[in-house]
Amino acid sequence: MSHEDWQKFYIILASNDINNLGIDLQETLNYTITERDFARVLKMDCGSGYKYLKIYLNQKWEFHFASRRMASPIIYEVKITDKHSGEVYDFSKSNENKHVLTNWLEYFINCCNNVGIILKQNYLNHNMINSTLKHGLLDLRKKNLSNLKVNQYNKFYNKEELIVPEKKFIIQDFIKFGIVHYDSYIDIINHIAYDKKLYVILPNLLRTLFENILNDIFSTSLKNKHKNLYFNEDRSRIADFSILIELLNQLSKIEYKNRIRSHINPKIIEILKKVKEKGNLSVHEVLRKITMSDVNVIQDEIDLALEALLTSYIKLKDADIEIELERLKIIEEKIGLRSRTNKRDSNKIKQNITDKKIKSNGIEDEQVAVQKKCINSLHALCSYLYGIEIAEHEKNDAIAISSLHLLKTYKNLILPLGITYLEESTEIKTGGMFGTEKGVKILIYLDCEKSLEINLDLFQFKIVKINKYHVDGRQIQDFQEISQLLECILKKIV
Repeated sequence: MSHEDWQKFYIILASNDINNLGIDLQETLNYTITERDFARVLKMDCGSGYKYLKIYLNQKWEFHFASRRMASPIIYEVKITDKHSGEVYDFSKSNENKHVLTNWLEYFINCCNNVGIILKQNYLNHNMINSTLKHGLLDLRKKNLSNLKVNQYNKFYNKEELIVPEKKFIIQDFIKFGIVHYDSYIDIINHIAYDKKLYVILPNLLRTLFENILNDIFSTSLKNKHKNLYFNEDRSRIADFSILIELLNQLSKIEYKNRIRSHINPKIIEILKKVKEKGNLSVHEVLRKITMSDVNVIQDEIDLALEALLTSYIKLKDADIEIELERLKIIEEKIGLRSRTNKRDSNKIKQNITDKKIKSNGIEDEQVAVQKKCINSLHALCSYLYGIEIAEHEKNDAIAISSLHLLKTYKNLILPLGITYLEESTEIKTGGMFGTEKGVKILIYLDCEKSLEINLDLFQFKIVKINKYHVDGRQIQDFQEISQLLECILKKIV
């Protein structure tokens, strides 16, 4: 990893942006930082190197990352454990054990310093603003407009801390047009537009702004039964910007024409397409950024488009327009709505055919039988471990060892179900002549709505120690939790 990679890794951990932490860490741990990097710089060994489960540890620290990809939406677990004190910092519970994170970051910095990687801690504040804004905007683009208007934006900036810019990029007075819910958003744009470090996120801010203004226009001017034209029900969010632009283009020709006259013309449509293209570059091709000179060039066009759209909003508000049936068919064709519907129906048909093939395939039936057998063995193992934990029965590891052997044998077959089985050699304290002996560490991780983590030390086919037996990172309160989790996994193969 380069110096910049380590700086970025430090910022991800220190900023603790819980909404984007999991995605950022998964990308960093899978594509940037390697097991060798952890060993060389942080002096931590790899306990698990799977794509969705990363565990690094030494005598002092344990770093745990898990992606519960079977959950909807995906749940990320990120934890730092101080092995000396036994205290855990869970990034999803950022108010608890903050000192553990502070100590870990200090360890992180010292390790980097020891190999000549000098990290900038004061570099964090400015980059946190940049990162938080950018990720916040990407997240907001996927949500309904109501989440953007006031509540969400106040979460990732403090208006009182913003310095009033000498020059405003957005000069249109939204309040004059009766629109007050973009106040915080416009403040952000004006703050970053001429900032030498933050101006690079301007294209994405503008794209989000125009997407939502168009949504405002359509939602307040068309009958509600036409909502599918500008709102994607399957994804529960505003339709793609390209669809919104073409919808405006079509409606301005007939349905809107008498009300807005020439406010929406080919020039305005062209500006909106440029905003979309620039916004795409800032999101998908991070290295292709705009220059400061571009900001001055695009301001006049942005102002022209805003004036046209805000004026149209006022003239179209509460129009309650109903689109004639034949005209509606043409518009749906133009914006690609009919092709999307046909594709969705086609995918459903293909899936039904695939499901039937699987059920009639003898090989698949045999695979399902093995998967069920593994789940039954896992149930037996969990029941045995739970009994030991609550001192319900005496230790007799034969059943447990048999279950572990079956899971090991078919670990590749159960992995798609969300069951990960890992095994590695480890030093086991036996109390014998030599104090420690070579043993085996077993890690089993289940992911289905909830997560189950089992960590065992084995020596000579006996369970020496149960290091961890947790559901969602906590001690198991009731075995019913395990049964429900296994039932969840079983549903995937029935």
